[in-house]
Amino acid sequence: MAREVARALDAPLDVVVVRKIGAPFQEELGVGAMAGDEVPLLDEDALRHLGIGEAALAPVIERERAELRRRERLYRQGRPAPTCEDTP
Repeated sequence: MAREVARALDAPLDVVVVRKIGAPFQEELGVGAMAGDEVPLLDEDALRHLGIGEAALAPVIERERAELRRRERLYRQGRPAPTCEDTP
């Protein structure tokens, strides 16, 4: 599907690697997400309800950021990420 959309828009096709940020005590319980070098998006209501501060998430975010970068390198095989300026 993505290939057809890119073709219709005459736009480059590339991957966007996204990682879930899990709660420190239960990694399958998602409390946020991140992509690229952007600031992670956190579910403030969930964090408040669970009594989790952002400081407690720092190691989780660091681990997920490292995995995100590893996958970007693997999937892109040295190609840089496209920018909006790359689109005709």
